Amino acid sequence: MNTELANEKLLMAASSLDAEAIKASALEGADIAQVDKASKSLLHLILRSVENQEEAITTAHGMEHGPKGFKDDALSGAFLEKVQQMKAQASSALHMLLRVAPAGTLDLQAKDAGYPPIVIAGGYGVGSKEGFDLLRKLAN
Repeated sequence: MNTELANEKLLMAASSLDAEAIKASALEGADIAQVDKASKSLLHLILRSVENQEEAITTAHGMEHGPKGFKDDALSGAFLEKVQQMKAQASSALHMLLRVAPAGTLDLQAKDAGYPPIVIAGGYGVGSKEGFDLLRKLAN
């Protein structure tokens, strides 16, 4: 497969939080450093996708925020379950990207809204301890 197509697949995989597709695109020869630079940070792209998907889930459920949270408890439970599933997907995608990226290809100090990816991931509640430890180790 050519690098340009593999790069496009990597970009789509990261934005859709698809860990297996991230791995496949790396195996197909994606230039992770090039995609990371072009998208201003693949790690931030994954984290922005969390925010976008959470918004999409909210819209799909027709959720209305009242002063004390969601007005319908059943919908609130369904929403929270889907958000937790999405955050687990994002955690897997982040971890896979960190595992398949050759040393030095990801800009771990890149900032989005003034914050590096590890700070944003922590704020979103995305990432396992193992993933955070790997991110910290690579960032140092």
